[in-house]
Amino acid sequence: MKKYKLSLGIALVSLGLIAGACSSNRNMSSSGNKVEQAADKADAELDKERADLKLEIQQGLDKLDTRLDKLRAEAKDASGDAKDNLDEQVKKLEKSRDRMNNYLSDVGKQTKSNWQKFKADVRSSFEEVKEDIKD
Repeated sequence: MKKYKLSLGIALVSLGLIAGACSSNRNMSSSGNKVEQAADKADAELDKERADLKLEIQQGLDKLDTRLDKLRAEAKDASGDAKDNLDEQVKKLEKSRDRMNNYLSDVGKQTKSNWQKFKADVRSSFEEVKEDIKD
């Protein structure tokens, strides 16, 4: 009888430990889900910011292309110093366009840790050429 009570006691204690471990796992799993959900939300926000910045870069490139086409047409009809000046403007804008194209291709490669700096660099570059692309 003592062996039976001892075995029964051990079995009950074991069940209690197992039940406690299962409950603890559920709590840890719930916490893990919350962390995972927060990470997913942050990833989704970064993806949206990337898409927005890509659109902004593409719109800037479109403006640059329009301005470049206009300057090239003017340079074609110009001569002397005026032509040299226009050709110089074209070269400058072509370099800016190359830089913007590089930014466009690099948007998707940026991580959370360097995103803000990258975005600031892009916007700074846009500010540098903004006056040049105005008519």
